[in-house]
Amino acid sequence: MSRNLRTVLIFGGFIGVVGAAFYPIYFRPLMLPEEYKKEQAINRAGIIQEDVQPPADFIIIIIIIIIIILVFGP
Repeated sequence: MSRNLRTVLIFGGFIGVVGAAFYPIYFRPLMLPEEYKKEQAINRAGIIQEDVQPPADFIIIIIIIIIIILVFGP
């Protein structure tokens, strides 16, 4: 087996494994949106988004503070 063919098979196998892992995570919900929406409605029932996710303004302020600390030092 030539060296180039072996390299192509190794990288091709890796890409195949990554693709197989991403299928149920990314591509299946895109192909079956009705089923995905029903599952998400059941899973998210009773959850208030503001309780689990901070507002965007808070995140932006934290990022700016981190950047200032990194640039100007502590």
